[in-house]
Amino acid sequence: MPANHKTFEHKISAGQSGSSRYAFFMRDLAALSARFDITLHNMSGERFEECNSILVIPTFGRAAYVRECLASLENAFVNTDTLVCIVDETNAAVSTDTFQGFRRFYGMYYSGDGIRCVKAPISTVYEEATKDDLCVAFDESGWMKSALEEPVIMPDSNFSFYIRESFLERNPAVRMACDSVMTEKSDDHKAARRVVEEFRPGNISVIKLFKRNHVGMFDSLKVGFDLGSNYFRYLINLDSDTIHNRAWIDKLKGIYREISAANPDKSIILSGFHTPAHGELEKHGSYRVKKSLGGLNLFFEPETYSRYVKKHLYSVGWDWGISERGDEGLLLAATRPSVIQHIGEHGLWSRTGRCDEADDFVRDGS
Repeated sequence: MPANHKTFEHKISAGQSGSSRYAFFMRDLAALSARFDITLHNMSGERFEECNSILVIPTFGRAAYVRECLASLENAFVNTDTLVCIVDETNAAVSTDTFQGFRRFYGMYYSGDGIRCVKAPISTVYEEATKDDLCVAFDESGWMKSALEEPVIMPDSNFSFYIRESFLERNPAVRMACDSVMTEKSDDHKAARRVVEEFRPGNISVIKLFKRNHVGMFDSLKVGFDLGSNYFRYLINLDSDTIHNRAWIDKLKGIYREISAANPDKSIILSGFHTPAHGELEKHGSYRVKKSLGGLNLFFEPETYSRYVKKHLYSVGWDWGISERGDEGLLLAATRPSVIQHIGEHGLWSRTGRCDEADDFVRDGS
């Protein structure tokens, strides 16, 4: 059984004989128990002190991918200086009445005439939608729509789409179609939490946070980064449908230091994943300077997180926000070659047949 708040507080107080840094970290972790069921694996003050980085992995369904990702991750670790934080929302409850006057559906969206895109937190998108009588729906990425045409089904997804109640009253067939999509979760989806629960690697310290209420991947990243930003030198994220070369984190750290030395006045965001979908500006021996980066894997320091990343973690388009709104003080780069590969065919922006892949990744046998 997952620990409730009191039980988890007791576990923390019993483990505070380590350093004050560890005790403060565990205090911050305990504060999350109101929102999460929390499980720890291989955690101790001594192991914590070895870590200079935290790796945040959001998971949501798609058990086969999660299983392959975690197996690859365990095989790829050669050092114990990275704490893994898995934030899972497979079984998190999803409210359908988030905003008055609109009904929330998930696992699909509708094509149709777009009015405009509001690049702001979803509460602000809602406020704008209520003011516009032409708006019949809006989605998580901020698009307001004046018409709904064809539904696009997103298997095992909780991508949220909000439809005006008055429109649903006039179009009962749309309501029925949306309701049916929300009930269609596959066995593979539902097994993902169990995969995370059973991940107990011998050489890695792991925190598992199981969400009680669904918010979104961007929120999972924010929770993990906020937790780690006061305690670790490096913050890293990783999608759960990836595989990895041996010592990939060590390679990221080495290349990051190389780029930092060559660009002392820049804040740097590095990725271990290069795809031509995100263009490049310069090519160097061990890395490429990029025009933009996707959010599959990013590596940066807490100051960069506070200045450039955190403000965009309010919607599904958070990674594009970083690239679009960066300034001259931010350098985006990717390792050369890639040390991570994307294996998922169904993602938020990827459908079967157009999955983003690294064109320079060669599996090293790990």
